[in-house]
Amino acid sequence: MPAHPAPRLRPLVVAALLLMMGGIASIADYMRVVVIFAPAEGAPPLAQRIVDGRKSVFFAHHADYAAATTTDRPANVLPAFARAPHYLLDARLLQAWATALDQAGDTEHARYLAQRLREFHNEQSAPFFAPCAAPAQAGKVLPFQCVAPTKTFGFEDFR
Repeated sequence: MPAHPAPRLRPLVVAALLLMMGGIASIADYMRVVVIFAPAEGAPPLAQRIVDGRKSVFFAHHADYAAATTTDRPANVLPAFARAPHYLLDARLLQAWATALDQAGDTEHARYLAQRLREFHNEQSAPFFAPCAAPAQAGKVLPFQCVAPTKTFGFEDFR
């Protein structure tokens, strides 16, 4: 019996060690974003946790999601919408994205996203569309989400 393992076994051992190290590294990286949504006592403020979470190699999109959905003025964090929707596009993010576009002056894209959100019939978006159910008042402009878009867009238009 040879004293050394068979040469073909060494690459498998190396691969297994690399996988284990990669798993440990990804867990450590994930911990950067976990604190955004589940802060420990004495954790820094949300804004700082989001900044720290954006440094994550694999999970920074969670920080962008938090930035986009926790602000009072989504247009201020418009760059967050470049990455977050590619990983998770739910009613909350879609509503924030449409609002951000409208606040930034891109009302046509905002209306298009609002109409896509309306198609989901999600109860979470009911307050967003509540002004649309109110009777129209003369001289008062309807909110962007209550007006149908005049153009059709494809996914390429939102990259």
